[in-house]
Amino acid sequence: VEELECNLELLGLTGVEDRLQDQVSSTLETLRNAGVRVWMLTGDKVETATCIAVSSHLFARNQPVFTLQARNKEEAEEQFNRFQKRPGACLVIDGESLSICTDNFARQFIEVA
Repeated sequence: VEELECNLELLGLTGVEDRLQDQVSSTLETLRNAGVRVWMLTGDKVETATCIAVSSHLFARNQPVFTLQARNKEEAEEQFNRFQKRPGACLVIDGESLSICTDNFARQFIEVA
């Protein structure tokens, strides 16, 4: 592999900016003020999803964020219990952890949603 990547010359570089649609932030604020709980579902990485949530103001200003990433039932349960002790926190959870939570303690998970 080291031999394959020698003496390369950069020919170009691209970048993509995926801007939010107009009024996303104000729409989310209106929903939140009406008492509607909003979930954002995405296939993005946790870090990317968190950045999108912040830029769209899905999280309220100064609202704590709790990230749940677990690989088994025990980890998920321990992290979920810690999340429940943080009233008002937003939950960011990856797909594997979401599956573990809904498979093992769906009722409790839905209650906090």
